[in-house]
Formats: sequence, structure tokens, C-alpha cells
Amino acid sequence: MGSVGTWSRVAVATVLLAACTSPGARPTGTERASPSTAAVPAGAAPTTAAQTAATARTSLPDEVCPSGGGVAFADGLTATVVDIPGSDLRIRAAVYPHPDHEGNPWSQWGQGLATADGRFFSAIGDHLGADGNSYLYEFDPDTGVLAEIGDLRTLVGAEPGEWGHGKIHAQMVAGPCGEFYAAGYWGSRRGIDGYEGGSLLRIDPDRRMIENLGVPIPGHGIPSLASWPAGGLLYGEAADPGAETGSNTGPFFVYDVVSREVIYTFDDPSHTGFRSIAVDAAGRAYFGVGDGVLGVYEPETNDLGDTVNIPGEVLRAAATVGERVVAVSDRPAVFFTIGGDGTITELGPARGYTTSIAGTGPLYSVPGAHGDGYDMGTPVIALDPDSGSESVLVELAPLIEEALGLRLGGTYGVVQAGDRLFLSLNAGGPADRDPFGEVVLVEVTLP
Repeated sequence: MGSVGTWSRVAVATVLLAACTSPGARPTGTERASPSTAAVPAGAAPTTAAQTAATARTSLPDEVCPSGGGVAFADGLTATVVDIPGSDLRIRAAVYPHPDHEGNPWSQWGQGLATADGRFFSAIGDHLGADGNSYLYEFDPDTGVLAEIGDLRTLVGAEPGEWGHGKIHAQMVAGPCGEFYAAGYWGSRRGIDGYEGGSLLRIDPDRRMIENLGVPIPGHGIPSLASWPAGGLLYGEAADPGAETGSNTGPFFVYDVVSREVIYTFDDPSHTGFRSIAVDAAGRAYFGVGDGVLGVYEPETNDLGDTVNIPGEVLRAAATVGERVVAVSDRPAVFFTIGGDGTITELGPARGYTTSIAGTGPLYSVPGAHGDGYDMGTPVIALDPDSGSESVLVELAPLIEEALGLRLGGTYGVVQAGDRLFLSLNAGGPADRDPFGEVVLVEVTLP
């Protein structure tokens, strides 16, 4: 990996020898240093605390995972999938049920997650500012039921008129103990006032509990999230809603799920993107630092290493496939891989704005996420990560419009679980040129 310039670094380092404990208990272990924030001059050696923390965080102790606390899944609105005819593949779909108040619009912005037993979890939001809200859902393929299991305002204890809960924008990510995490984000930030920040949620699908872990970066929403389950680390980008220009500012951060604290931040003006973080098999996290350059967080040193250059301006989506990362950029939209040594290999152009990819063999995606997917037929694309060749698995737009009377736009969430693909697609009326306002869950059984 080649270095491109030097940056100032801000690290919050702690000794992370705390291990998972018995159910219901907080992690205990070696005494931890109090978190502190200090500017680290460019080129300076990591602090002793950072080195100790990093050594402990190359893997997780093989001990019992804590059960955590929280509240039980709610018994919310439900919908049942119906078979969608017209394809050689088995396709089922349902419109996400949601409260009947008007959204701005109702929409889906973040990738969901499938559990080991095949259930699919996802979220939609009303995109509102003050009093905005987002809703979490569980889909069980065995029963065909899509069920609301909680809403963000209730889970974080929001007050009437409170800002900042209208979207779950970041993808849901796996933890080390079978749990997974979701993060809050604002809907509209126009005129935002008194925003406390996006909360981090810990969701235990086996115990059917959701726990509010609080706001990791006060005053900031979390539009992007990734994880390294083997090391017990979450990687996030935190955005300050104060500027209404659409240009986000704020830190990249690292959160330890065992100690439940932020252990590192990079709060430099070069940080950009705020849309995706790529994580390789060794736990290195790649995030935007401007003009097609990615910074690389190294868990072994709890600090940044060299940088890499990608084909487009912004990293938009990524999936870990063995020792490689398969990713897609924006401006322009190009598929590429990141090798274990940081080598970038271009695979070819994407067909449009692509915000979510999934898979381990073929990589599946849907172009045209911001509404224009309909113009392409809302195709599900299968990408060969070795050759870069593509094929169209199915065009969903005509099938869904015929069966449900909704025009599909695009998706920010493509998830594979075994032989099934789960897609949460924004949709609108049959005459809408920019299809938003409803969200459709589509399940595709792979050939």
C-alpha cells in the first residue's frame, strides 16, 4: 500500500483485556486506562496504551458471551409475502407495514442483515426531522411473515419534538456473539435543533431483545457502519448535522463491543465519504479521506497505516470475500477488489449508482439506488469477482409492478443468506418517475 501524504491523528486508546462474562454481567478483567483524547503528531509512535490495546484486540477471548439487557421485540404491524409470478426463479414480496402518518417520504436507506438461521432483519424510516422515527423488522422465510419489532424513538426514549431518528442509514452489522448492531441517523436535518446524536442498538435475535447502547459520538448521526466480528470491533463514520450544505464532517471511529466504548477516533478534515467502510479478513478498515483515497485503520496498532487509491471518488459499498474485499465506488461507479496486501484491482464499471453488494461467490447488486433503477428494469446483477463478468439474474421492476401495482426504484440493501437474496426496495406509484414513498421486501431464491 502506498502512502499519500500525512495527516494528524486523534486516538482514544484503552487497555482492552476485558473478556465476555456470565450472562447479564458487565465485562470485567484487567484494569483499563481512562479514555483520553490526544493529538498524535504525524509519524509519531503509538502510545503504550494503544499498543497494549491493539495486542489484546487481534482476537476475542474464547469465553461465554454476555447476554446483555434491553427490551423484548415488540409485537408490531405485520405483512405476509405473496408469490410473484413471471420468472423462472421463485420470488416472493411484501410491502413493509408502517404507521399511517405521512412520511417525507417513507423509505429505506441501509443494508439489513441475515442471521445464521436464515431470518432477515432490516429497517425503514419516515425521513422526518422533528419527531422522525425509524422502524425495525424481522422477516421469517419459514412463515413468510414480515413483522415490526421496534421503533427507534421508543428504544432511545425520545422526547416529543426531538430531532434525529427518521432514518437508519448505516448497514446493520454482525457482532462476535450472534448479536448484531444498528445505528440511528436523522431524516431531514433542515433546521435541526438540539440533536443529541445517533444511538447504537445491540440486537440479540436469539433472546429477541434490543438494547440501547447510547450515543457513541455525541451530536453526530451515524450514516455508515461496519464490523470485524472476530475482533469484537465496530467501525463507524459519524456526521455532524450542523451544516446544511450536504457536505458531511465528523470522525471515523472504532467501538469495542466488549468494553462498550470508543477506542479510537480519526477526526480530521480529510475524512470524507460517510457512506461505506470496507473491512478485510484481518480486521483492517478502509474509509474515505478524500478524492479517491482510503485511510486504513490497523487493529494491531490501533492507529492508521498507509493509504490506498480506488477507481472512484467515494467508497460506496463493500463485501468481504475470503482474503479479499469486493467493493464498488461512486463518481464513477466501478467494481474493484482490495487484496490482502492492499492491492487494488479494477473489475469494471457498474451499471449505475450501486450502494449495496452481497455474496461470497457471485456478488449480487442492484444499480440505480436513488430511484432510477426502474429505468433499467431494477435488475439484480450477478458479478464474478474473479473475471469481472456480469449477468442479469432477474429484472424485478415489471414483475413487482404487475403483481403489487408499485414501481420499484432501487435499493440500499442487498443481503444473501444461503440460497436466498433479500432486497429492501424503495417504491412508489406506477406513474412516479422518482419512486419513493413505500418500501417492498423482495425474496429471491437463487438458482
